[in-house]
Amino acid sequence: MDALKEIFGAGLTEYPNSGHINDVYVVTNDGVKIFVENVWTATRTHFEKDLNILHRSDANVKLLIVNPDILGNEELTRSYEKTKMSEREKGIAISDMIDGSRILSDPDFVNNNFRKTVQKLVTEIRERNSRARVSVSPEKPKKIVYCTSCGEQPGKTTECSGMYAHHNFVSGTGTIYCTSCGEQPGKTTECSGMYAHHNFVSD
Repeated sequence: MDALKEIFGAGLTEYPNSGHINDVYVVTNDGVKIFVENVWTATRTHFEKDLNILHRSDANVKLLIVNPDILGNEELTRSYEKTKMSEREKGIAISDMIDGSRILSDPDFVNNNFRKTVQKLVTEIRERNSRARVSVSPEKPKKIVYCTSCGEQPGKTTECSGMYAHHNFVSGTGTIYCTSCGEQPGKTTECSGMYAHHNFVSD
């Protein structure tokens, strides 16, 4: 807990969440939620109960610290692998099982290995959130530059067949059409509307 508070500045132990009590719960300044569950009783019943708590947490980042006896239990480690797969399908960053004896007895492990594990998982969520924000950014409408008299677009020297002897290009978006007769540009036509020549605009 102290290591997490040192990194992220805020957190609580025994924090109520989703109908359960989380062993450690931390929220970073940018809203990434970190949940740490400790499992010390190496029975299947107790282990499955704690996996259910981990599964139901609303955290983005989840870590499981266990009794080393659990690491040697093939049945329990297989059960955790299934939980990891399920969580990752939901977009959760979840750790491998972490040896609790190292957490309790090895400060270097906490300050280096454990810290790096947490930071890696948090970075994974931050990068995913950043990509999601970019993907939903609205595209700017494409601007169309055209002559209001004949509909000609710039790019080559041409004579304007409309009201003026030269082009008067403006910028807009959408469909180009004549405000007098509704004709769209593309070929020289006579305007059948109010005026004797086209006055194209963009809607």
